[in-house]
Amino acid sequence: MKKTILYLMLASLFIVPAYATDYEITTPSLTPNLTLWSGDNLYMTAGEIGNLGMYGDSTAIIEGTSLSLPYDCDGCGITCLGCFHIDQINMADASSLAMSGGQVEKLTMKDTATVVLNESSYRITHVGQIDIKGNSSLSMSGGYVGRIDIGEIDGGIIIIGGGSIVIDTNSIGSGIIPIVPDLIIIDPTITAAILTGGRIDQICSHRSSEAVSIEPSITLECSYYYYDEPTQMLTGCWLDETDFSIELVDSEWPLYPTINDIQFIGTKVEDVYINGGTHVFDDATYENDRVYLGIERPSESSEPFVANYSSGTPAYVDLVDGGRVGWLSAYNNSFIKMTGGEVMHELMADNESIIDMSDGTVGGSFVAQNWATILMTGGTVGDMLEVPQNGKINLYGTNFEMTDLNGITTTLSPGDKLSDFGTLVSGWGQTPYYTGTITGTLSYGTVLNNTFKIEVSENSHFLFGDIHIRKFMAFRTALVALSQEKTGLSLKNNSALTVVTGSNPIVAETIIVNSLAKDAVLVKGKASISANNLSIAGSIDLKGSLSYPEEMYISENTGQEPCPDIDLDEPDYAGLPDLCPVDLNTDKILPVVITGGEWIIEPGYYSAGVIIEDAAVSFLPGTYTLGGGAKANSGLILKGDAMVDVNEVMFHIVGTGQVSIGKDATLTATAPTSGDYDKFLFFQSRNNTNDAIFKGVADCGGRLYFPANHVEVAGNVLCSMLMANTVELSSNAELTVNPNYPPSE
Repeated sequence: MKKTILYLMLASLFIVPAYATDYEITTPSLTPNLTLWSGDNLYMTAGEIGNLGMYGDSTAIIEGTSLSLPYDCDGCGITCLGCFHIDQINMADASSLAMSGGQVEKLTMKDTATVVLNESSYRITHVGQIDIKGNSSLSMSGGYVGRIDIGEIDGGIIIIGGGSIVIDTNSIGSGIIPIVPDLIIIDPTITAAILTGGRIDQICSHRSSEAVSIEPSITLECSYYYYDEPTQMLTGCWLDETDFSIELVDSEWPLYPTINDIQFIGTKVEDVYINGGTHVFDDATYENDRVYLGIERPSESSEPFVANYSSGTPAYVDLVDGGRVGWLSAYNNSFIKMTGGEVMHELMADNESIIDMSDGTVGGSFVAQNWATILMTGGTVGDMLEVPQNGKINLYGTNFEMTDLNGITTTLSPGDKLSDFGTLVSGWGQTPYYTGTITGTLSYGTVLNNTFKIEVSENSHFLFGDIHIRKFMAFRTALVALSQEKTGLSLKNNSALTVVTGSNPIVAETIIVNSLAKDAVLVKGKASISANNLSIAGSIDLKGSLSYPEEMYISENTGQEPCPDIDLDEPDYAGLPDLCPVDLNTDKILPVVITGGEWIIEPGYYSAGVIIEDAAVSFLPGTYTLGGGAKANSGLILKGDAMVDVNEVMFHIVGTGQVSIGKDATLTATAPTSGDYDKFLFFQSRNNTNDAIFKGVADCGGRLYFPANHVEVAGNVLCSMLMANTVELSSNAELTVNPNYPPSE
């Protein structure tokens, strides 16, 4: 008994430690199971393995596999040359596999495992399926993988991982390219799916009803080459609520990159249904496919337009230069922005969708129906502009003319609609319609010359669509006079109001006067206004002369809803210390008075304001809250030859504070460039009705906001926007509003 115990003790002292093992399989033999632990290595050029497990930092190099014995497929007498020689490889931890030949039925990766697949002209790499889990990664520059799954679903809940896949090609000319019929992306956090070569037939992104709320966002950088044929990608795959950005990189080879579908193709290979998400067609070729936005895939085979009545999720598509689609249609509040590229046949908006076209080519018709809208500012349409049912097409530009079927040509103005001038065509058994030819220059310079067709509903209870002439798509307010009763804008002798128009031909820089009064705009003596548009709820009272550019559009007595005040809370200065001095004899708070010399002021609250006379003062960046003091005669007051230079500053005028820039004073200022008050230089409190007077020079790189105030300009003022209760330009005053000032870097 004692001897036995002693022997056991001695044995325990001499346990042999585990050492790394190098395995070689180079003959056509069968290994049922093999497990590689940390430090183990496998080199394989032939033979079979039933199950290969890899753990720790083990490594394997597989250059080839082979059958150990000829295999008779179900007694057919044919030797199986395509059977898998390795049934399964399970990789975990930091294990790594480099495979340049051989066949594996299934490869599973997890943790931080890595796999590199390639092949040569004399070795074939074939993997039936690869599952990528955890933070494992696959790099593929050759070979064939039947299916790749990225991510993992357990009980309907997506397990978040960080796996990645890189597919590229090293030698286009040799014909060795990576081929993956099915790439299945399960995990919505996967962002590293980078495809720079090879052939991908189908890409899917799966989402579970119980999936985490992170939206999929996958960027594919693709360059597809497959001998002399375009690659067919993404067939028969459904993606829902998924954002994809596709970029195809061209090459010097006489091959062109092509994609059949970024999302999924329905029951017919030529039909593409995109249900939700944001998509970019850039250098993507759909050839003759029909692409539908915002429509659910039909449950069974149907004609293309049967899907009109499905309620899909709105989708957004940006078709840029290089994108090429056969037929493209938007349904159910979806949106197409076309800034280039080509729709080879018809482009249609249906069921409250919008198409915005500024460039590109449509080979067929442009169709808007069922309360959908097409906005056309550029580009060319090869066939007809068509409004079959309650749709709307807006044409933006100049020099529009319409010629009816009788050869009568009418010059069109902004606000005209073509049904008022076209020829009505009707006949037995057909829906009546207006037609003719429309010509003109679109906003971005392309020449329009198309026939049009506007169907008329035979039921008078229903509206019918139309084609409208417009000059501008959007109006940007440069100056707003908010008062609805007083004279909103007055100009005296030799005063000039200039709104600098931007370079965007579809945006109108606008002056809006809310006043309904007969003298909503009052002109005395000679004055001038220059802008794209002057909109007045009331009337102009000319007690002198007003000059303006011929192309400026003036609308009076619009009775329109007033332009509203901005929806922005006032800055909160409660709790800020008062930086004004105190009279020690009277305990009264005094304004900060600066006379002569050069000074620097810090931001903060000055309850009695700041008065500057004959001094050069710099204000440090920040917000200055300025009151009027006990005598209500302060705020921001510049007298004499005061010169104030400020950068990224906002003046918040509160209490009884006021703004007064003397006739010999100069203010040079820029507003903040970030935050809630981005671009606001002056913000006068809405309960402060004191006038703001600019008699000197004010170079203001920002917005002047005086919602309850009368603003008098008697000097030379430049700003990016002015909103006030009322605005007055005194004799010889110059007010310039430049919405793009200061220019952004």
